[in-house]
Amino acid sequence: MPTEEQLAWDARVRQTAFDWLNQMTGGQQTTITWQDILKFKEMNPWGVVLANRQRGIFKPKEMVGALSLKSSPPRNRNDRPFVYNDDYSEEGYLRYSEQASQDEDNANVRRAYEHRLPMVYLKGIAEGIYRATFPIYVIGYDSKQRQYLIDVSGANPDTGRVDFQFAAKSEVGKSYVSRTVEVREHQRDFRALVMTAYRTTCAVCALKHGELLDAAHVIGDREAGGIAAVKNGLALCKIHHSAFDSHVLGVDPDYTVHIREDILHEIDGPMLKYGLQSHHGQRLRVVPEKTPERPQRELLAHRFEQFKAAV
Repeated sequence: MPTEEQLAWDARVRQTAFDWLNQMTGGQQTTITWQDILKFKEMNPWGVVLANRQRGIFKPKEMVGALSLKSSPPRNRNDRPFVYNDDYSEEGYLRYSEQASQDEDNANVRRAYEHRLPMVYLKGIAEGIYRATFPIYVIGYDSKQRQYLIDVSGANPDTGRVDFQFAAKSEVGKSYVSRTVEVREHQRDFRALVMTAYRTTCAVCALKHGELLDAAHVIGDREAGGIAAVKNGLALCKIHHSAFDSHVLGVDPDYTVHIREDILHEIDGPMLKYGLQSHHGQRLRVVPEKTPERPQRELLAHRFEQFKAAV
């Protein structure tokens, strides 16, 4: 059994890791690269490593239980980069499989469960790119499937799970709960990649406050062609996202912003003038640096036809 002193030191390391990751990801808004993950060793006073490239379960030797769990990125990154590779229980818990022939790693997860230790989940969403979720907790073990049940909601198991913001479970089936978690995680992956590509900046107005930004789909995710890939995304502040969704604002294939004709002739206040009208005719202020991540012109052309039809 670890001593109280060991548990207290372990807790300090974990909190340091969470604080550092929070800063690196803008409050879990953006992705983190493997190269950045490696930097944690230099950024903490104990020289603790956050994760291991070859191991999905990682525990620094000085710590009581596992510090991080890691998954590999999906295999197909072209049209369907997020095919719900993670498995979820009917209650909405992430299922994380035991590591084959790695009994010590598995024991480290069990110690995290026994001592209610919070961990980091590094979910691979592209080669060398991860979305960090923390704190996560092991809340159970499925011996038949040899899988750990992981609460990714951020709840402390001593005080109970936080609400996943689902409809009341008495009103919906467990399969709905599981599906809702998967869709939410899918959307978080998409958002993290888009925010990273756009440097957490609105493409239209260059607002940089992540809490006021959304990852907008050029083609809606329920429409044909509405893939969850960065090339089908735009980082937009909440005003411009709403304007884009309602066809008040459009973006043509040359990345030029258009404001609906009737809105241009309205006279209201400074928000209308500077928030919408003044952006008419300008190019997008921010696009991803990597060409494959920029909005695909064919997708913009399709969406722009919808905008023109709404005028």
